[in-house]
Amino acid sequence: MVRVIRNGKRTYPRAGRLRELAIIAGMICGWRRNNAPSPLERIGKYLPSCLDEPSRRFGMYLARRKLERDLNFQEVPGSHTRLSPVVGSRAHELALVRNALAENPVLEEFERQLYQAQNWHILRYDQKAEIDALAGHLFASYINKYGNCGLTPDNAVAFRESKDPNAHYCGDVIPYDAEHIQNTWRVYAIVYPHPNPGAAYDYGRYQPVDIIKFHEFMHVEERTKEVPDHRCSPGIEIMTMLKSVMLLDEIHKKVNGIALNGVVDYGRFIRIGDVVQPLGCVTNVYRLLEKEHGSLGAAVTCPESLHYLKLGAFRDTAFSMRGDSMAAFQQRPVQLVPCAG
Repeated sequence: MVRVIRNGKRTYPRAGRLRELAIIAGMICGWRRNNAPSPLERIGKYLPSCLDEPSRRFGMYLARRKLERDLNFQEVPGSHTRLSPVVGSRAHELALVRNALAENPVLEEFERQLYQAQNWHILRYDQKAEIDALAGHLFASYINKYGNCGLTPDNAVAFRESKDPNAHYCGDVIPYDAEHIQNTWRVYAIVYPHPNPGAAYDYGRYQPVDIIKFHEFMHVEERTKEVPDHRCSPGIEIMTMLKSVMLLDEIHKKVNGIALNGVVDYGRFIRIGDVVQPLGCVTNVYRLLEKEHGSLGAAVTCPESLHYLKLGAFRDTAFSMRGDSMAAFQQRPVQLVPCAG
């Protein structure tokens, strides 16, 4: 900057002096601007301390909302937070079944009979390729009802694949219900290798992974924060297991060219009291009732279903037998298709 000497004193031209002051003012304002408190901080100085707790809760709410996005199935396969359209979408069906259980103990026995490992093992291992293709198609078609939300067969349920090609798989739905600044409510559905490898292939039978995924996915649909995590509580496996055997029955028929309304002799029975019903008949009855009533929950709890479970009679055909031999059932007016293999 140019200095000018006047009356023996060095001074600055007026314009230069003003420019220098402007620079200094700009530096001060810039510092204040970079270190200025936010509008909320300025307002906060005048607010009473009683608002500290609501502010903390609001901060936790924002953190949980972020966690709900970060931990949802789009980012973590198999994980479903409350932002997932899957969670609770069929909770009303589970409530319907549990209400019916209180007045109809036959449903609890039906669940116990359905939920047995042998009912999973009705498909043939030598047809594995065709079975896997059909099972994958059935699962993908089912989740299409959720539209364009990013849900796919790969992220709907987590899958931990085994290096053993003959591994037997099982599934689980794990709840995370401790909500705090580092966690939020969610359920995690996963299919993983069974601790007893090869158990599914006893007698050459096969259990497709996509049907296990389907089973666990239905548990997520029936689950809400209000549903307790009691894996053995009455009613929790009726629809999931019934749907599983219905799908296995459908796959067997399609692979072997059997009509969907045919009754296959799997050598598996549902025994309720003195009424014994072949598994192949049970799948047909509830496939028809589900189609007529619009949901599996309504099908299971309808009067016709309860009558069938108690007496074994379904409309004009007795889809059941009394006694333990298949020969006794074959005398009924129902054509049985042998399950080869």
